[in-house]
Amino acid sequence: MMGKIIKIVLIVLICLFSVTAFAEDINFIKKLDLSRSQVKKLRAQKIKTAKEVKKIEKELRIKEKLLEIELSVEDPDVESIKSITQEISQIKNKLLEQKVDSVMNMRKIMTKDQLNKLDQLSGKEEADVPSSNNKENAKTRLLNIMKKK
Repeated sequence: MMGKIIKIVLIVLICLFSVTAFAEDINFIKKLDLSRSQVKKLRAQKIKTAKEVKKIEKELRIKEKLLEIELSVEDPDVESIKSITQEISQIKNKLLEQKVDSVMNMRKIMTKDQLNKLDQLSGKEEADVPSSNNKENAKTRLLNIMKKK
């Protein structure tokens, strides 16, 4: 009996999260005035990125577990530990590159107006979004912000 209740609760929670995600997608689509073609491309990209990120994160967890095991042995192999930490760094870099690629691909799908709306919705001011001919000023502003922190 208890097992059935748990299954029902899990199904309800999954449905609730799915409906919430769908509602957020619809809200996103309406606010940015995305075309059907854009929606299709963005969803396909989201699925592809999620699969890739999941694969990379799995690889990362395996290497982190290997490191944990190597560190827990009585006489750890320093060279092996260094090698594993380098691999972990490379995997983290791959994960970051995947996420950046995803953002860049999204930007290619959306129009300039849609990108400006997206920035406004996410709390960025239009003036903070550098144009391609204003990259040096943007880099300088970013460096100044980083120095202040």
